[in-house]
Amino acid sequence: MLQESIRRAADESQAEIDLILSQERLTYPFFSEHLRRFVLIRYALDPSDCEGTDDLDKLTLISLSKTLKMSKDLVADYEAGQNCDGATSATVKRSLLLMKIQKAFSIELSLPDLMGIDTLEDVARAVWRHLPISSKGA
Repeated sequence: MLQESIRRAADESQAEIDLILSQERLTYPFFSEHLRRFVLIRYALDPSDCEGTDDLDKLTLISLSKTLKMSKDLVADYEAGQNCDGATSATVKRSLLLMKIQKAFSIELSLPDLMGIDTLEDVARAVWRHLPISSKGA
């Protein structure tokens, strides 16, 4: 059951990427909307789970909270005491998401791009700037 759920999420998220890449005249609003859907699917979140936030770190904690069936605060508290090098499940999950996005669009974000990402809108803007297809539309 879990493997089926993971496979379905991978297929659904890939469908969002394929939809973006198939556009003849890609516009930023379309791109941003479907990239957001991609992230929510990858994070196993419903729009209602986002609690009105666009903050990537908060969304990552919400995703982990749902996955681990623990409160966000408990996840954050638990991870704070686990190691001294700062590598938490949340930072790893966020890094893997950004790597997946770069791979999906065949781009490489610079360190300044990556360091400037705090929200889903920041992700969309950073990726958009690197897309050769983004010049096809307005």
